Amino acid sequence: MAASSASCESKHAPSDASGYLFLYQDEGGGYDDGQRTSVPAVVPRRLNRGSRKMTLLISTVAIIFLAWNIYLGLPPYAFSDSDSGSGSCPCQPSRVPQYFQTSPELWPGATATGKPAFMAQTRAFEPTAAATFVPNDPLQTSIPIEGMTEGNKSIFKMMGHLSPYSPSPGFGVDEYPIPEGAEIVQIQMLSRHGARYPNPDSDVAELGGRIANASGKFNTKGPLGFLMDWKYELGQDILVPKGRQELFDSGVLHSYMYGRLYNPHNKLIIRTTRAVGLGYQQEVIARLKNHTLGYSGSQINTTLDGMKETFPLNQTLYFDFSHDKDIISILTAFGFRQFAEELPADKYPGDHEFTVSHITPFGASLDIEIIKAHKPVPPARDRYLEGNDTKYIHFVLNQRTIPLGKSFPECDVYRKDGWCELDTFLKVQEEMADKAKFDYACFGDYPSLPYGKVTDGAPPS
Repeated sequence: MAASSASCESKHAPSDASGYLFLYQDEGGGYDDGQRTSVPAVVPRRLNRGSRKMTLLISTVAIIFLAWNIYLGLPPYAFSDSDSGSGSCPCQPSRVPQYFQTSPELWPGATATGKPAFMAQTRAFEPTAAATFVPNDPLQTSIPIEGMTEGNKSIFKMMGHLSPYSPSPGFGVDEYPIPEGAEIVQIQMLSRHGARYPNPDSDVAELGGRIANASGKFNTKGPLGFLMDWKYELGQDILVPKGRQELFDSGVLHSYMYGRLYNPHNKLIIRTTRAVGLGYQQEVIARLKNHTLGYSGSQINTTLDGMKETFPLNQTLYFDFSHDKDIISILTAFGFRQFAEELPADKYPGDHEFTVSHITPFGASLDIEIIKAHKPVPPARDRYLEGNDTKYIHFVLNQRTIPLGKSFPECDVYRKDGWCELDTFLKVQEEMADKAKFDYACFGDYPSLPYGKVTDGAPPS
């Protein structure tokens, strides 16, 4: 036993462990000799006065440092007066660091956003007064334009559908404010994209390639001398900086004009698919009649337009986006005769209505306003007539009114503001689908007609 005891002591006990009783609870068989050795009490050493002061100082500094960091981490409104109202925030921001937070939005701080503008409703001006515009336009040129007529001051307004956006000079009717007591209750906006690079298979790209390939075969001087070493370096399809500015400015404009119509509680549906001619006309009429679309007889997706989830009703704002040729087709599908004049292919026609740079420049927008008046508004706009609530429709193309009476006699050609009673307009539009002859136009067998013979977009009977 002596040898065994010595072996265990040498195995488990450190050299300075005298005074402790060993418990062999992990050893097989256990061990207990019945003897107990008293263990002297461990008495902690008392700190001297200098050590206690140092410990107290370090603890105080640590507490102050921790409190200061907590204070810096609190939002500004945490110390605002709860009764003041303006300095309080109804909800705390999330714990995500501000420089990473993107959703739902960054905390706006103690400032307050103003009430949305509604200039389309509140603006007042003289109908016959000339509007003034000072747009921020970086495009300038000092090169004279041979044969330029009076009023055409910029070549950039003479580039057809490739013209940068500019408000239209007008379509033959004065602009009128909303009469007192009336209100705009709905806006449907159709917008074209901003200025962009040409398609890779466009005529512009082909012309650039031909000029570059032919530059070694001719010798140009003077204003055309640059063609000797000119290279086509345009991109493809995407927006150019001017185009991004046009769309941003369009958003600012529509925010000022119709911002108060936005209802944050409604789900905003923005249609980015292509809208062409008759299909868009049918969608607009369905929204105005407040029903979804079933069979349409056109190219639209009736599966989407037949569900309220994807074709919402009772909205104050609708946004659709399209291309220049499609906007022309849409005006044709609505039946606008104002732009249906003959344009000779061999000479300049003089003053004419169908000027593409006025209708579909880059960033063009067609705004369809629905106006509710508590009494009928007379064509002369001099007073209210006796009667009940009346709704009107108002077409605004590039910030200028399209007079509906010029295209639809039922809307009163003498009406000064260019509006039309909504019920009258809807009745006129009922026959537009039949006039379009969609299936026959797309799949029918009919002879092609010479240029200028078709002025309403419909195929020959």
